[in-house]
Amino acid sequence: VGAQITPRASAALPGSIQRGFIEISGSPGVPAVNPRTETLYVPIQCPTSYCTTTSPSHVMDVINAATCNATDTSGCSVVARAKVGGDPLAAAIDEKTDTIYTANATGTISVVDGALCNAAVTSGCNTPLATIHTGGFPVDDVFNPRTRTLYVVSPAGDVFVINGARCNAVTTEGCGQPVKVVQDASGPQAVDVDLATDTVY
Repeated sequence: VGAQITPRASAALPGSIQRGFIEISGSPGVPAVNPRTETLYVPIQCPTSYCTTTSPSHVMDVINAATCNATDTSGCSVVARAKVGGDPLAAAIDEKTDTIYTANATGTISVVDGALCNAAVTSGCNTPLATIHTGGFPVDDVFNPRTRTLYVVSPAGDVFVINGARCNAVTTEGCGQPVKVVQDASGPQAVDVDLATDTVY
């Protein structure tokens, strides 16, 4: 079953034109782009357009951003499907180590080797390098390249703080370590970071 990534109607500017769309594997989560490999990663929550608890997906679509962008839509298709944890909702990227982290609603973070799973090379898409067990209900993540830290939020009231320097595509020695948790009773559902002030919102 396919789905589409299209601009929101409210975001359209006068004279703007939709350049194309991508048929993906199902209902998309929050995507991420690695500009170095020109690869778009789209977590697929479930294989249908409407998700139920009985239909979680375990894949992340891999798309060639070099041939699917505002000026070139010749390659707007899925080139590979990376295996990740159940019900992936968001992706974050560490460009330094070419690592993709997916926040999975099943209480885990999948660690994918972007050097072996990208628009040009797909040999490493068959299985994640490692799995970080967080518990909770991870719905979004962001990576701070300055502090080498991955932040993952759960509406259950948790912000998981993960040492990306010890758990990435180059080294997985820290992936099995206990995860630090910051309590947030407001039930966070999204996260971002200001690099200049090292502030997590």
